[in-house]
Amino acid sequence: MGRGNRRLTVRLPPGHWVWTIADPAERSARVKEALEFYRRFAETIEEIRRAVAGLGAVAASGRGAAGERPAGDERLLGSLDRFLDI
Repeated sequence: MGRGNRRLTVRLPPGHWVWTIADPAERSARVKEALEFYRRFAETIEEIRRAVAGLGAVAASGRGAAGERPAGDERLLGSLDRFLDI
């Protein structure tokens, strides 16, 4: 364990995937990678949640991104198609 690092003790069931890694150093490295992946994943999900909430607010206001009023369902669907193509 490097200087400044802190130890985390976690109990896992015997059938957990982490126990398939025989080498303790490799197991520790893989768990660190999994935790880092989870952190990035959670941040990405939060960004998506905020973006969708913003889209919901735009849709609820009845105005497009530039403030124009949609001319009907076709206009809204066109905006959605452009968004999905990004």
